[in-house]
Amino acid sequence: MLETYSQQYLLKTCSCDHLSRWKFSDILVQLQEIAGAQCTQLGYGRIDLYKKYGVVWVITRTQVNMRRYPAFGETVTLTTYAGKPRRVFFPRSTLIFDAQGERIGESLSQWVLCSVEDRKMQTIQEVAEHFPVPDLPPAIPAFMPPPDVHENPSEETREALYSDLDVNGHVNNTRYADWLCDSLGIDLLTRRQISSLVIDYRHEIRPGNAITLRSNHTEDAFSLSGYIGDTLHFDISGLLTGRDEQA
Repeated sequence: MLETYSQQYLLKTCSCDHLSRWKFSDILVQLQEIAGAQCTQLGYGRIDLYKKYGVVWVITRTQVNMRRYPAFGETVTLTTYAGKPRRVFFPRSTLIFDAQGERIGESLSQWVLCSVEDRKMQTIQEVAEHFPVPDLPPAIPAFMPPPDVHENPSEETREALYSDLDVNGHVNNTRYADWLCDSLGIDLLTRRQISSLVIDYRHEIRPGNAITLRSNHTEDAFSLSGYIGDTLHFDISGLLTGRDEQA
């Protein structure tokens, strides 16, 4: 069985930010794509699950740690593997290596199977029992607790638009990273870089939804929450550090 799965990825101009470094939302794109690629190889990809059970994979939580951000023209290797399913949750680890084989980042994510028809989580025993799990430790032992950010929060309203949506008909998980980086701003992200980030996806955001974004940040930490009315739909928090020596 294919217990681990690896892909190489060349950083192109569209992968990078204004400093020619790997853009955080594109990191999330590649983590999403490699997870889907392994599932497809195993027979549990989007098309297979939709045809057989009417469900799709949906991410509910992810943490990413980055020690160095590679630059335009570099090649990175991502290696992903599943953890043991817990109730309806499927954990997944992904390791990120540079061209020299040095580990520069890692991710821990949590996925569920969700019905396309009623958007509810489903338990599919076949998937839980037959998904291969290697004898490897998780990339991150446990999700990071949110840091305390003691600043005056700012607030803005944003609408879920065409460019935010994915094949599931809701805001794609990678877009929340763009919303976060927009809230942190160019000046801060020129001096500092995200070293750790956790996103909790609590409720999906559908086309045309107006989201109230509440953000806080210091030089060392940040938070961003999205509300529709009084309901929390997503929550992001994490840590910032100085730009690496190659920036």
